[in-house]
Amino acid sequence: MAFFNDLQAKRPNIIFILADDLGWAELGCYGNHFNETPHLDRLAKRGVRFTNAYASAPVCSPYRAAFLTGQYPARVGILDYLRPNSENGLSPSHLTLPEMFRDAGYATGMIGKWHLSGYKYHGATKVVRPTDHGFEWNIGSEIKGVGNGANFWPYIFRTQPIRWLDLPDQKLGRKEYLTDRLNHEAVQFIERNKSKPFFLYLSHYAPHSILNGKPELVAKYRKKHVPGKSTRERCYLCQDAGFKGDPQNHWAGDHNPHLGAMLNSIDDGVGLIMEKLGSLGLDQNTILIF
Repeated sequence: MAFFNDLQAKRPNIIFILADDLGWAELGCYGNHFNETPHLDRLAKRGVRFTNAYASAPVCSPYRAAFLTGQYPARVGILDYLRPNSENGLSPSHLTLPEMFRDAGYATGMIGKWHLSGYKYHGATKVVRPTDHGFEWNIGSEIKGVGNGANFWPYIFRTQPIRWLDLPDQKLGRKEYLTDRLNHEAVQFIERNKSKPFFLYLSHYAPHSILNGKPELVAKYRKKHVPGKSTRERCYLCQDAGFKGDPQNHWAGDHNPHLGAMLNSIDDGVGLIMEKLGSLGLDQNTILIF
């Protein structure tokens, strides 16, 4: 979905927000009554919904490569998600969207998940970073394999601090939620570049598994729905979210409190971004795409 007003004569700002592994039916504007997405719903109401669109790929790396290059994944040689030790990556020989914006005088920034390269930590000898593709500023991208997804509160995974993020001053083991931090970085980027056109790519790790929402939001969604019986022998959504006794205490995919909480945090960020654009008078000259 996208939102824009009548663009002024000056070049518009572009913000592209990507949620990782999110189904379209999880949003309120598409009929979901469990998850709360008021800011995204407002974006959809005021803008354009892409209801007859097709993704270039159903998995991570190929889609990201296609988005940045405007080419089919086969054209750039990325047909599956890249493993941590992959020698493949998005070659700098391919012209990308941020390079074009940069060369046109835009400030270019990327926040969050990259997943278009292998990592030195895992033995890859060729590493491609966002800054190799026209992003002048980058924060929060992974520097080693993220394993089974990453949406941690705090930055802890299976009792171990998360050290795969290029994220300065992260509060390891303290009360800082990753999605909130990425949202904050986006707002700060807008503030820093308010006087010139900018292209911002906000790439969330959420709500990809493992499911791990902010505790206070998880508690809110737990109160909204009682778990029911499941015919599944094993539910990985429940397992990732840490629910005991599956399948007896099953949470279906469309009313999982951790998933709802994670999406809630993404939606909060959309609200903060729209608020910041409005306060700076940039909302009339910004194209916001989710």
